[in-house]
Amino acid sequence: MTTAIPTGAHRRPGRPTTPAGLATPPAGRVGTWPPDPAPAAAARPARPWAGERTLVRVLFWWLLAASVAVWWFGTGSPAPADLADLLREAGRAAGMVAGYLLLAQALVVSRVAWLEEWLGPRDLLRWHRWLGPAALLTLLAHVLLLLGAAALPARTSLLAEAAVLFRSGPDMREAFAGAGLLVLLALVAVGPVRRAVPPGFWKLLHRATYVGVYLGYGHQFTAGRDLAGGFARTYWATLYALTATALLWGRVVEPLWLNARHRLRVVEVVWESSQVFSVHLAGRDLDRLRIQPGQPLRWRFVDWGQWTRSHPYCLSAAPRADRLRLTIKIDGEQSAQLGRLRPGTRVLAEGPYGRATPARARVGGPVLFIGFGRGIAPVRALAEVAPVGSTVIYRARREGDVLFQQEWAALAARRRLDVRYVAGRRRDPGPRALLTRAGLRRLVPDVVRRDVYLSGPPEVVEACVRVLRRLHVPAAQIHRSPAEY
Repeated sequence: MTTAIPTGAHRRPGRPTTPAGLATPPAGRVGTWPPDPAPAAAARPARPWAGERTLVRVLFWWLLAASVAVWWFGTGSPAPADLADLLREAGRAAGMVAGYLLLAQALVVSRVAWLEEWLGPRDLLRWHRWLGPAALLTLLAHVLLLLGAAALPARTSLLAEAAVLFRSGPDMREAFAGAGLLVLLALVAVGPVRRAVPPGFWKLLHRATYVGVYLGYGHQFTAGRDLAGGFARTYWATLYALTATALLWGRVVEPLWLNARHRLRVVEVVWESSQVFSVHLAGRDLDRLRIQPGQPLRWRFVDWGQWTRSHPYCLSAAPRADRLRLTIKIDGEQSAQLGRLRPGTRVLAEGPYGRATPARARVGGPVLFIGFGRGIAPVRALAEVAPVGSTVIYRARREGDVLFQQEWAALAARRRLDVRYVAGRRRDPGPRALLTRAGLRRLVPDVVRRDVYLSGPPEVVEACVRVLRRLHVPAAQIHRSPAEY
């Protein structure tokens, strides 16, 4: 059933209704993508193992300990002889940690499928934001401690010792250049500076960090004794080789293979409203495209002015053997340009990414979907393969903003979905109650026994997560679709 929740209060649904004010579809050809029974009838993928995140954490700390052990067993003496020796050993240890953290950072942004699936975009972003400052601080500690160890007995300044090291050989000059690139990235990442630089420069500087990591490779083997030979040298070179392979595979090989295999192109652009449009795509062997509803891909449209930019969007309908659909809300010039794409335009895709898929459900039976604004797109795709009797709560600013009305009605009849529209301003009673324990429990009394899929702006999604946790919904039953809208 489809039910409107008035802005003034929540009410339980009666017989199937069309919400007041929503009888006339928005401008555009709405309902051109009727629900396909095939995806709903397909068997749900086998539930993946739930311990991937724990395994990643254990592996990360174990390899970090192994990297520190390389320094420990290479010290050559049980205790430092003086302060300079203490600084030198601390600098060497900091260097091993910094090198390892930089490799971990490169792996996090490699976009290899298994890591994206195990952690998901949200956790990967957390790792990225933690590893960056940690790597920079340990790198600076490495440099300053070693310079201090050299300057102390010689009674010279840190700058003088830095000049001596810089002139000592090409490996050290490359290491200084690499460290400089990483420091520059950290300075540009500061809030006000980051907002002032052009997006293209920011992306280019991010790419330059790979060069910075590479430039620091040589001096690690020539300037110290930790990696002089034996197991330590093999271990460290293996870490670099595996990280480089992951970067090459996730950033180059896998996208090239996907696009050569499927050859995606634009079929048509359908306007759902004055500010929202859907891009319909076709290609070869789409039934073999490894994507589930709720997963975003990064899309690059090979059109003048667009091919240099990739856009993260989820599908707004379950994938089919002959067609895919993206739904995009205009929020700037770049997204507005996509509304003018011509049929036949080639499309390059990377992915899929994300964990908010039907296979991640932890509880059998009906689930709860909550979509906020433009975050309804992945919810629409997920609802197409939802268990019978599931509930969809669609939060829109205005009743006229509701998308896919005819499709929701068809899905409600076909899958016996309970579709609720919650429209109004944030401070109106209905929308405000949605983010309270009493209001959400009134809408879905058995919410604690359901998996919950959330999609929308990050701040609203996190507010909803807090409400769900206060209702004692287990964290494993809460699934966030990536909010890259």
